[in-house]
Amino acid sequence: MSFLFPTVLHIIHTDSFFEVKDQLIEYAYKEKKKDSEGVSRSNIGGWHSNINYNESDNILAYVIGEFVKSYFVHNSIFKDNCEAYLTSLWININKKGDFNYNHVHPCSHLSGVMWIKCTQESGNIEFISPSIFSGAEERETYSESFKKKMNIHDSYALEPREGTILLFPADLQHKVLPNNSDEDRISASFNIRFK
Repeated sequence: MSFLFPTVLHIIHTDSFFEVKDQLIEYAYKEKKKDSEGVSRSNIGGWHSNINYNESDNILAYVIGEFVKSYFVHNSIFKDNCEAYLTSLWININKKGDFNYNHVHPCSHLSGVMWIKCTQESGNIEFISPSIFSGAEERETYSESFKKKMNIHDSYALEPREGTILLFPADLQHKVLPNNSDEDRISASFNIRFK
């Protein structure tokens, strides 16, 4: 047995995140105060900022840019002539009960999220299998132990962790489950293209 055509998730643990955490939280709330309406995208409840924070000098763009660039360089992820750049960057602040329904991020190669403030009850990110329809009958024939061994899922959830960045294919359908915490969940989401 072996794997073919895997879906690659990049999980970046950022050691120096906690040095800037408070500044990022302060920045997020300051931006929300400037535009309390925000925008409506896949969010049900919560505050979703405009998506252009990548176009100006700010702490959020700097921190995410540096963490992602460092990960790509230190792990030799891409060919030498490949350049990655942020095409959009936004802030999400979700109160108790807020969530994001199933969606994808068109016109991008990779999408990402960095969790800035969260607890275990803040709501997982859940990915839906690209073969949810076409592979349904095949998946039903396998035993639970085989599916676990081969990482075969209808969907797969990851728990948010402060300071962690998750990169995933932009066309991978995903949603964010409701925040069951009494505390705000703050994250920054972004899209990446390559040239």
